[in-house]
Amino acid sequence: MLLDAVAAIVRQPGGRPLSIREGQFGVGEKTINVFNVLFDTGALHKSYISSDLVEKHRKDWSEFIVPHKAVACLADQTTKIETKEAIRGQLTFVGDDGQTEYTGYVEAIVWTMPGMDFIVGLPDIAKHFVDLLTSMLTSAGDSVMSLETDMRPGDIKMWSNGEVEESPEEMETPVPVSFGPVLAFMETSYEEAKTEYYGLLEGHVGELLSGCVEFNEILRSNLALNRFVPKEWTGIQGFPPLELQVKEDFPPFHKVRSRPINPRLYEHAKKEFDRLTQYMYRHSTSPWASPLVIAPKATKPFIRFCGDYRWLNAYVLKTQAYIPRVQYEVEKAMGFQIFLDIDMTNSFHQFPLTTTSSQRLAIQSPWGLVEPLFLPEGVSPASGHLQWTMMQMFGDFDEWSIVIFDNVLLLAHDAADATVKLRKFLERCERHNVFLKMSKSWFGFSSVKFFGYKVTYGKREMDEDRKKAIMDFQMPTCQREMQSFLGAALFFKSFVPNYSGIAAELNKMTHKDFSWKRETWVYDYAGDFEKMKLALSQSVANHFPDYNLDWVLRVDASDKAVGAVLYQERPDSCGLIVHEPIGFASQKFSQTASRWDAFKKEAYAAYYGVNHFSYYLRGKPFLLETDHRNLLWIEKSDVPIVVRWRVFLQSFMMFIRHVSGAKNTVADWLSRMHAYLSSERALCMISEEHGDIGCLMSCLLALTHEDEVLTSAQVHFSDVFEVRQDGNP
Repeated sequence: MLLDAVAAIVRQPGGRPLSIREGQFGVGEKTINVFNVLFDTGALHKSYISSDLVEKHRKDWSEFIVPHKAVACLADQTTKIETKEAIRGQLTFVGDDGQTEYTGYVEAIVWTMPGMDFIVGLPDIAKHFVDLLTSMLTSAGDSVMSLETDMRPGDIKMWSNGEVEESPEEMETPVPVSFGPVLAFMETSYEEAKTEYYGLLEGHVGELLSGCVEFNEILRSNLALNRFVPKEWTGIQGFPPLELQVKEDFPPFHKVRSRPINPRLYEHAKKEFDRLTQYMYRHSTSPWASPLVIAPKATKPFIRFCGDYRWLNAYVLKTQAYIPRVQYEVEKAMGFQIFLDIDMTNSFHQFPLTTTSSQRLAIQSPWGLVEPLFLPEGVSPASGHLQWTMMQMFGDFDEWSIVIFDNVLLLAHDAADATVKLRKFLERCERHNVFLKMSKSWFGFSSVKFFGYKVTYGKREMDEDRKKAIMDFQMPTCQREMQSFLGAALFFKSFVPNYSGIAAELNKMTHKDFSWKRETWVYDYAGDFEKMKLALSQSVANHFPDYNLDWVLRVDASDKAVGAVLYQERPDSCGLIVHEPIGFASQKFSQTASRWDAFKKEAYAAYYGVNHFSYYLRGKPFLLETDHRNLLWIEKSDVPIVVRWRVFLQSFMMFIRHVSGAKNTVADWLSRMHAYLSSERALCMISEEHGDIGCLMSCLLALTHEDEVLTSAQVHFSDVFEVRQDGNP
């Protein structure tokens, strides 16, 4: 084949072959976008263009198409193809810096190439694009070094064809796009929105208030209706527009080219652009610009817009915003019997921007430069500003409310008390033009789940979700599986009373001569396993989040599932670091997601972990650790779903660091326990990765980071998050 073997194997972190780019091809007065352009050093004589593209534009290009009869021999030295036509035109690419242009006038042979628009051969590479190819090879960085560990048979695909099946994980991923829910109001009639609101009331009013006529009259009044079903989107009132503070070296201008849009999405994208410019964007003359990111979806309207603000976040100041201590706030709720849990709708997008901030957030599109009127996603200081504004609006309700970011918990003693307080709250929202979301609001329940706690009258307790991942552990079925479980359990040794006693009999199951036939057991090993699970889950319930400590979120993905552990680092009396787990999470991949490549799975693990613990992590600096080194370059990916995950992650105050797989034991166990239930082969593979139990325990005991001093060179999210020289978040 003409495809160079290296180009097919060496891939960018986004999963695309290293030497594939997007560009533009101009012939005469007609210029088109070309998406899959392969730089192929194995094409020794010519460049090639897809016959499908030529046929599509033959009417405009007819005078530039010339006969070219030749026979080309493919790389197998056997297959030969005949060519009949060629076309000359200008090929243009934009470098990774978004500014440098690479242009060359090339002659391309017309050839049938399924899945490929253009192949740039060696002569044209050498003549016009050698600097670009060098840049592409350099930017790949660590990809080549990680091939041995990250690539497996079946990962390599030369070309792909057909529609991509959307997985449940993708469908459940919120589209991190400017004003998504807002558009839902604008795309339906006001009467339809009212009908939807009234339809939700019955299921969202609990048994303690469903019979209260006065309370339900408020929810059906115009006061509530105008807060939950807005007629127009004008943003929060009574506060000055948001001014993003930037560093002194903020550049006087930032230029980018608009990114090409897939022709299949062009019509939908233009329709969306026209709608957005009516109330969310305005045309701009800003000296700054960020590229437009299209977030495709399988359902209508098929696409959403957002800006790629990576460069901007490097200059935006991250203020030391106040973060409420959840455990202290929740204590207020224990003296009340009725709870009203209320959520804002699209909270960030309710903040109007100053003219300067709006200009700095401008995005470059194929239809011109536009700037947002309201705060979009992907800007890291947003959570701190949200909390400050909420405290200013509802601070005088402090005795009977808990306000954390865009979540408000109103506390009442009885139905009459709840009615009075709801009215006061809605009137305050009306004064400041705050919009609320009924689908995530609940009224009149005797217990409530709030930021990881279950609150009922007179007590608070940890939400069972914190312990669910541990209680889902299944009894191991072989020696190596038990080794992996005990290795993960050792993480909790300091917090489990009589850990050694509980683990003693389980350790016997790691011996080579142990019989795994249950009928031969004279001891209740399964009982000890359940005791260990209970002890581990109780140890988790004893650790309350301490926002003064450094936090670490470790994530991992296996072939079958993802896992995450969030813990805080507390110095003990001897100065050693004790790792206190805050919570655990795991999720099995759907059948579709299980076929993702390694990078996509690991990227989802990062998104899943942050999203699962988002109620803790909003506004709190933390370290995200992964044993998949390519995630350090997640910002390079142009895979649509990975782009959506990355934009979501950019709104958190975090930075990312690579750790060895041996140190990522607990997240590893959480991600692989699903595979343990169904694949004996996977058990053996996992055990071989970890080695014997002694090695695994040694790795856990070496969990501290003396050998991993963090530098700015290691932090590839440094354009979003601050890095302290001592290596801590």
